[in-house]
Amino acid sequence: MILTSAYLVLLLGTDAVELQDPTRPPTTQKVDEASSGANAASLRVSAIFIAEERRYAIVNQRIMYVGDKLGDLVVAAIHADAVHFSEHGQTRVVVLNDTKVKDNTDEF
Repeated sequence: MILTSAYLVLLLGTDAVELQDPTRPPTTQKVDEASSGANAASLRVSAIFIAEERRYAIVNQRIMYVGDKLGDLVVAAIHADAVHFSEHGQTRVVVLNDTKVKDNTDEF
């Protein structure tokens, strides 16, 4: 009984450590567009989604549509294999990471 009470005091007296669910995706921090300091060298396109009426890409863990801004960069176009950005009148192309892009001509 004394041992159990001592164990409870020790257990409750320490700082609790929050357990994380190992199946939960990592949280992302909200990026302030003005202070993001984004440039073409720091951009990473991890996915591109193209539907009949909508195109969007995952850039630096953010969903981006044509016209969206990331710092001084503006998404000018989204293609199946790359995202085109405009910055001060110049166009920069960021290619989708080394992954296979499936299209309607691919065979199963």
